[in-house]
Parts: sequence; C-alpha cells; structure tokens
Amino acid sequence: MAKGSELEKNKHARTEAEPFILVKANGRIISCNEAFVELLGYSQDELKELRWDIDLTHPEWVNGQREVMKNIAATDHPNMYVKEYIRKDGKRIAVEQLINAIKDRRGEVQYYYVFVREIKEQNAKMDVQRKIERGYFSLMGHWPVFAYRCVNDKDWSMKWIHGDFKEITGYDIEEVIDNKVISWGKIIHPDDIERTWDVARVGINEGRPFQQEYRIITKDGIIKWVLEMNIGVVNSKGEEFFEGFITDITVRKQAEEELKFILFNCHKTLKEQYRLSNKVIYDLQALAEKEPDSELIRQCIKTMLCIQSRTCRLIDSVYIDFDGLNKLAQEIEFIFDGKSYFYPKITSIFSDRR
Repeated sequence: MAKGSELEKNKHARTEAEPFILVKANGRIISCNEAFVELLGYSQDELKELRWDIDLTHPEWVNGQREVMKNIAATDHPNMYVKEYIRKDGKRIAVEQLINAIKDRRGEVQYYYVFVREIKEQNAKMDVQRKIERGYFSLMGHWPVFAYRCVNDKDWSMKWIHGDFKEITGYDIEEVIDNKVISWGKIIHPDDIERTWDVARVGINEGRPFQQEYRIITKDGIIKWVLEMNIGVVNSKGEEFFEGFITDITVRKQAEEELKFILFNCHKTLKEQYRLSNKVIYDLQALAEKEPDSELIRQCIKTMLCIQSRTCRLIDSVYIDFDGLNKLAQEIEFIFDGKSYFYPKITSIFSDRR
C-alpha cells in the first residue's frame, strides 16, 4: 500500500508543472506552458502579442529586470531574482524567477528560458533571499531535480548547480563545484560513463538538445537512476558547456522492474497453459479415434482449440522485449521533439539550433 501511494504521489507530482516561458532577446514570448497562462490570466495567443519584459512586468521592476538581463548576457551565468507580474485583471503577482540565456556560437543571445514560482508569503522578498542563501530552489515542484552548468569535459566539471542536488546524491554542492572533492563524472556509475559521454558529444556536435537515463552512485554508496535533459551551449569566448536538468527516476525504474517481473511470470504461466492445452487436445484426438461418433469429444476438442487460440493471443500481448528496449534507450540520444514520453512539460525549454 505504501509503495502504491509513493508511485501515485510521484505520478501526481509530474503533472504539476511550474510556470515556464521561453522568450526572445527582444522580450517577445516564443512559448509558455499552461501553468504560466493560468498565472497571468491571458490566453496563449494574447501572450504572444505582449512584451514579457515590459507589458507583463510591473513598472517598478522593469529597470531592475533590465539590469538582470544584461548581467546574464554578459556573464553567462543563470540568475534568480524577484519581480512582480501584472495579471490580465490588473492584479500584481510577486514571483521568484530562475532565468538563463542561450547563445549562438557568435555569442549572441538567441532566447531566454525562465522558470517562475509565485510567492504567496508575506515579506516575500526577504523570504526568497533566505532561500537563495540556503541554495534552495526546486525547479519542478515536488520531486527531486537540480539545474546545472558544467564544462564540456569527461569529468563533467560543474560550474553551477541549483536545486535538490544533495537530496539526490548525498553530496554538498560545494563538494562538486570545480571538482573540489569529487567530479560528477566520478558520481556516474562506471558502467554508464562512456555511454553518457558519447551521447553528450553527439548532442553538442550537432547543436541540439538531448536526454538520457543512467545510474549514479550516491555518497552513501546507493545506486540511483537519473534522467538528464540538457543542451550544449557556447559562450562569447567560444567555451563549450552543457546546461540542463537532472532528476531522480529511481522510483519509476523500480516500478518498471516490477512490471517486467509480473509480465515475465505472466508470459511463463501462459506458455505453460498453452503446453497443457496441447496435451489435452492430443489426448482428446486420440480418444476421438477410438470413439469417432462422440459429439461430446468433438465439442471438447473445439473448446480446447478456442482456449489455445486465445492463449496464443495473450502470450503475444504480454511479451515485451525489455532487453531490446533498454539497449535502445541506452544507445540513442533522445531529442526533444514535442513527443517525448518523459516530462513533456519542459520540452519547450529547448529548441532545435540547427
């Protein structure tokens, strides 16, 4: 019962997307999710006609936001700050935002991606500042995830991390930044490190986002599964980085293993049933040769053939080539094409840069 509750909780958490927007350098909105639409009260079409940095921002915060944007463009570092939006009904909404810029190879800002969280507490700005000082910011809400930027090297040398890093790995953020105590490459399971590096190289060489699943070993020696979603970026100096998100999918992986076990045993049982039905049919046919006029025997044979046919269909329906699927998942880089199974709520973060 407890395990079922945990799975249901994890499933529910995935559906609760934080407000997210993707904006051009000129402030025009490229796309946003439904959570952002609900927060501001405008429709998707209405939002695309408005300037995110001016029309939706309260005048008191416009200049401050402009400085933040300049700083992000100049330093290539993500920034978290406080501002107020203006809803369609005129209501002011205090939010905290995590924002970063994606640049082309010339160092020009192509767009900004922004995660938004509404602040409902009193003394909101002070509260947010305390959260920042504690290194607190859960990008997606209720399930462990962290955002990061790392150097394009086989150590995955981390330059910036924000979110639930310690909850996932057991390490403090400071232990991994610039490989002070351990590198992310050493946290990745040794059997997965080469594969993850190969996938990352494809992503940065082709200039497109990707996602992959692999194992890590926590500080306590526990093996966990994570899902990584990132994109290769190049700053104005020509330096290559990866930036993206990593989340714990261990619960989902355990559920998949349980499903695999159940289906395997179901497949095994059905095959045994098929074997037994074959034997019964063989015995009935032998009996029918001795009593060729027996209507009862003919009906029994007909019934058993029907059962056998249904058993065959059931065997086909429960068989899944898990080994083939796992190999496919490990060897193919996953491109965010809007059809990805995993966490579709953030597929709009990245766009194809080819």
